[in-house]
Amino acid sequence: MSVNEARAAQLAPPRGTVDLPPAPMARLERVIAALESVLDRAGYPAVRTPMFERFSLLAMRAGDAIRQAMLTFTSERIEHALRPEMTTPVCRLLASGQLGSGPVRRVRYSGPCFRYERTGSRRNREFTQVGAELFGVSVPSADAEIVSLAAACVAAVAPGAARVRVGDIRVFGGVLRALPVERRAQAAALLDDAMTIAESCASHERSREAPEEAGSWLREMVAAVYRLQQRVGSVGELTVVPPAVYDADTVPAIVAVLPAAARDATGRALAGPLGLGAGLAARLVEGTTVAGAIGDVAAAGIDLYGDTAAPGLDSLRSVCEWCLALGVDGLEASLGVARGFEFYTGTVLSVSIPAAPGGPVLGGGGRYDNLVSEIGGPSTPAVGFALEVDQLVAAADALGLLAEPVLTAALFVPDSDAARPRAASLALSARARGLTAPIQYSAEPVGAGLVVGVPETGPCTVAGRAVEGAEAIVDAVAAEIRTGGSA
Repeated sequence: MSVNEARAAQLAPPRGTVDLPPAPMARLERVIAALESVLDRAGYPAVRTPMFERFSLLAMRAGDAIRQAMLTFTSERIEHALRPEMTTPVCRLLASGQLGSGPVRRVRYSGPCFRYERTGSRRNREFTQVGAELFGVSVPSADAEIVSLAAACVAAVAPGAARVRVGDIRVFGGVLRALPVERRAQAAALLDDAMTIAESCASHERSREAPEEAGSWLREMVAAVYRLQQRVGSVGELTVVPPAVYDADTVPAIVAVLPAAARDATGRALAGPLGLGAGLAARLVEGTTVAGAIGDVAAAGIDLYGDTAAPGLDSLRSVCEWCLALGVDGLEASLGVARGFEFYTGTVLSVSIPAAPGGPVLGGGGRYDNLVSEIGGPSTPAVGFALEVDQLVAAADALGLLAEPVLTAALFVPDSDAARPRAASLALSARARGLTAPIQYSAEPVGAGLVVGVPETGPCTVAGRAVEGAEAIVDAVAAEIRTGGSA
């Protein structure tokens, strides 16, 4: 390693994390503010919990994948973990009595979460979540409220781009009831992965993403299918071998075969190691491909799984009807949403942007009526969702939906050293009016915004107009910024 390479390695952030200089940090903050505004207007006040909790609490109802991905440390002989999600800490907050005793409680949150991810994963090891939880209500309209809020949050950043898929964990739960709980969770995770792989590959073909860019998310999926095939076997034409490079020659071939390969390997795993038998395994895998209008999905669910799926499908129908009444755009019912099998008890949802490269799943949620009591609080029905803001920013940016703000700051630039006190005074006056106005130290403006030349005496030039007097100058600057330069 050369001296320059060693220095670069020393100054790089920890693996799986990123630095955010001012411009990308400003984008992240604008998106967070937009999401928080949606939730605030819906009556969800903000709460905050610590970034780490006792490992035993966080692991209580987390699936194996999340448990194994927690970043842990020991302090005062107690094992702790950086939070991998924020629902469990918020439920602890409720169980402790700090959210009051009303029959219905709503909260929102935002903050960093942490999970160990393989190098090259789409998610960083530190990522930002924004979400909301609704406690104390167990009717379909409450589930639909959460679905509508998740959709509205994405629409606030990427209008018309979201797809919201809604399912019910009881559809698979009724079919898998005979399995031990651990195997049920494994089966649900395999089915969810197969559906995600198919959606991501379809999104790649729709978006015409460059093959080299697809490697950033495709590599992880190929590795997952390859590992599964090594365990359960495969047929020749569906055998996946990770390529040395992801380019224009290898990516189209992989995308063409990977969904079918994932479904085949999932079916083999369900039929063999998990002991479901070939017939039921095939029906479950077929269910991952069923999505659309609730009437069609419900009919397909009964055809595939019989009356055991009826309670979940009836509830799903009611939730979808409420979602349509609430104006949720991009809504699809799905038999294949099986995320969080150990955690959720009814409705489940996922939110994605299919037109973005890889069709990333931005987050999801659902109903979890047992968690608060298992933590030690009173029996409390609950439903919520969370979005990974970093994924939302990346997807919206890829689609050109994150326009930079215009004229967000006032830059009072002195034309000489003698004018610096006056420029600084104008900046302070502008700040008192609620404007952003960094003090400038030279005739070359530092930062982006509306540049106002400031002489030692006399009028200042604001958007080509000479303006006299400190108050009038700040008024003119405020008007320009407020109208985006069209005043």
